[in-house]
Amino acid sequence: MKIKLKMLFVGVIVLLGLTVALYYLLGTTSAGANNSGQLVVGSYASLTQNFTLLNGSSFNLKKFYSRNPNKMVFLWFVSTWCSSCQQGTQFISDNIGYFTSHNVTIIELENYGDDGYPGPTMSSFKSFANNYNQSNSMMGSASRQLTSIMNPDGYPDIYYILSTDGKVLYIGSSPAATFSEITQAIDSYL
Repeated sequence: MKIKLKMLFVGVIVLLGLTVALYYLLGTTSAGANNSGQLVVGSYASLTQNFTLLNGSSFNLKKFYSRNPNKMVFLWFVSTWCSSCQQGTQFISDNIGYFTSHNVTIIELENYGDDGYPGPTMSSFKSFANNYNQSNSMMGSASRQLTSIMNPDGYPDIYYILSTDGKVLYIGSSPAATFSEITQAIDSYL
């Protein structure tokens, strides 16, 4: 009987050890990304990687938050050749009042190199964003490093809703189709 109890005890210990090992292997890494490199809800966005605004100036989220400490961010990576990105930009522009009234700034960035496909420039892409202005939005192009961190799988369209300190609250795609999820994530944070 003692041998069976010892074997049961050893089996439970081994099972617990395997469970812990699997959690760390399949769970999140210390950088807040899952094992595919994709950021996950609850992790923090890359604050120091630069992007270039349409006016040519270099900017990053750390600078943004130092100038706007109480603002949330809708950080959106798009490919200008993507027709749903164009429609999404127009949709977000048409609904900019929601974001402005909830103290959310839109930062819309072209994926580095437009994901390797030809597309219009980000300056001409801005024509879909008639209601964007300096107080509620920024547009530009992401660096290779920022794109590889925030969009490692190369999606033509991915967005992050970030808290006032850069914590990822929600990750999605196609904002026109997921607007109710966007508003829910923002409303629940506030």
